Amino acid sequence: SWQLDRLLLGYFVPKADLGRYTMAADLANIPVQAVVVPFRSPVLVTYSARGAKERDELAQTYLKTSRAMLTLAGPIFVLLALLAVPSVRLVLGPNWLDAAEILQWISWIVLLSLPTINLNELALALDKAQMITWRTSVSFCVAMPTLFLGSFYYGVMGVIAARFVNVFFGMAVSMEAVRRLIRCPMVDQLVTLRRPALALVVMGASLWLLRPFIVMGAILPLIFSLALVAGVGVIVYLVALFVLWHAESRPAGIEAVVWEKGKGFVMRASGWIK
Repeated sequence: SWQLDRLLLGYFVPKADLGRYTMAADLANIPVQAVVVPFRSPVLVTYSARGAKERDELAQTYLKTSRAMLTLAGPIFVLLALLAVPSVRLVLGPNWLDAAEILQWISWIVLLSLPTINLNELALALDKAQMITWRTSVSFCVAMPTLFLGSFYYGVMGVIAARFVNVFFGMAVSMEAVRRLIRCPMVDQLVTLRRPALALVVMGASLWLLRPFIVMGAILPLIFSLALVAGVGVIVYLVALFVLWHAESRPAGIEAVVWEKGKGFVMRASGWIK
């Protein structure tokens, strides 16, 4: 299931197209391995500490974790999606620019999967590993025909379209699994994502407007202009996120943790300066 897209593309597209798709998929997987995967171990510990009997508290923990996952990793994939061309030009060179378009779409796909990516840890903490098997089996039954038809008729872009179908279907299946495990309504699972989702929209709009200012010529101008645009996008995201958080009376969550840590750092830095 994990490598099904590449296996099917190997039959139906030229090797060059498969290589570009594989490179784009590997680039999109780097932030997953660097940010998302390390985040999952403490999440499992947190769920296990809550216990299976405290379903209401466990539901609140799941919602906070889901929101934190999107808050922390979401900006990375928005940057990859909207700045894929200059990023690939800088990292891999001009010969790989065709992979940048693929990277844009794959980044959006990974972004959509972030809120439900910690379902496995929740199921394991509740001793409901069969839920993982159920979700994987149902998702595979949809992924197999859609990926086959997409790769057979439309090649790489057909696989991209099939993956969009699969990620939306996977989100629905995962949210239903969460509802069964901890009786957390699907509406609540979506509503809890409103702050990071709106902040990511504002960030994406700013990056879209600033993309023309990236210099695609020599390496040094490309580095500085790309870093400047990406930095502005991140600042816009943080400002939008904390404005929305303050507008909602500063509820508990990842924003509160960052806010307190930031205040403590500023106070210590002020003491060092004095």
